[in-house]
Amino acid sequence: MTTTTTPRSTRRARGALCLLAAALLVAGCTGDDAPEPTASGSGSTPTPGATATELEGPTVADVEAMAGEQVGATEPMKVVEGEIPDTGDGTFAAQAGVVAVEAGASSTRLVVTLRTTSGAEEMVPLDALNEWSPLTMDVRDLSVTDPVAQTVLLPYLGLAEGKTPPDGTFCLCSASPKTLDGDWVTLYATLPPLDPATTTVSVDVPGFPTVTEVPVTRS
Repeated sequence: MTTTTTPRSTRRARGALCLLAAALLVAGCTGDDAPEPTASGSGSTPTPGATATELEGPTVADVEAMAGEQVGATEPMKVVEGEIPDTGDGTFAAQAGVVAVEAGASSTRLVVTLRTTSGAEEMVPLDALNEWSPLTMDVRDLSVTDPVAQTVLLPYLGLAEGKTPPDGTFCLCSASPKTLDGDWVTLYATLPPLDPATTTVSVDVPGFPTVTEVPVTRS
């Protein structure tokens, strides 16, 4: 099975589609007429449409509370090897694992884990998992590809009242880890719902090959 890494420049274009200039609204990219990926889970990224789903969203306090929730299982079911930029001009070897993709009627919960391959502690720059708006200090570049709906799903975003994008936005996802070492660090993101017929998805973590054929659990 072939795996490739999604270019960071593509993530920049996709991320721009997720910002909604509306106070305290939550939005997710759900392209209506996105082209089918070249191969299921190949890492090719269908371009989301210019529309976004708007839902009545939580307050900033609600989002911060959700970001602090503890995830249950942390042992990944699939692991890939990749590289994360360091705080200089290099990279360090790391592992990314997918713990769960949990589909609900109105959202999808993605749980992933990261650790260094060597076990040594490494600093993680803010733009490692959030290229477009690193000052928000979250992991909004995590994504899930739904092969049935032919869409790339990104975490729900909102815009705080009186703020401007991109740094005034908040994400329904984990804060970016400051460091990684040999222990798994668990991260999560809440994304738009999957197609009801979807049973497996592909998961993208920046710097890593696409994790393919990830089974979906439904609540």
